[in-house]
Amino acid sequence: MKYAAAGAWALKDTSKKSSSKRGGSKSEASAASSPNPAAEAKPGKPYGVKVIVALYLISLVISLTLTTITFNADVATAVKEATAQYGAAYALSAKSIVVDTLITVTVISALISIAIMYGIWIGNKWAWWVSLIFTSIGVIAAVYSIIVASLASSSGIITGLISLIIDLLVVYYLTRQEVKSYCHIGSSASVI
Repeated sequence: MKYAAAGAWALKDTSKKSSSKRGGSKSEASAASSPNPAAEAKPGKPYGVKVIVALYLISLVISLTLTTITFNADVATAVKEATAQYGAAYALSAKSIVVDTLITVTVISALISIAIMYGIWIGNKWAWWVSLIFTSIGVIAAVYSIIVASLASSSGIITGLISLIIDLLVVYYLTRQEVKSYCHIGSSASVI
């Protein structure tokens, strides 16, 4: 790649000399001597940033899928129990509250995840901090979930382990120097 860029510079240099010999205009000479924007382009996104965004995306899909599955099973069970105990009117009212709350929490969580993914992708400092805080809390919640699930069911342990692995990987990549530099962490530049 360096050789291709060097070849392009060599061609520009010879075209500059030939245009000045032919009596080319000053604008042609200055255009030929201006730096190549492609050669000065920022390097690509660090690998860690790509991994973090991919992990957030995987986590979001898993979370939405599990929420939907859990929601359908839990609401159906709760409605049956509430109908048997308190009557149909109470059960429908309770179902409405549960459904509205779960949908609201899921949508807010998804929007926060999308905002963090976008912020990390473009290298925002705030996204790095929010991601570090949320995933650190996620690690604690996953450990708690594993402990509680070990007392109740094995499916909860698997879910907790997947969440723990994803959160630990995100924390690992967030703390890599190239990701921190990309998000302006530890530098004097303030990006909000």
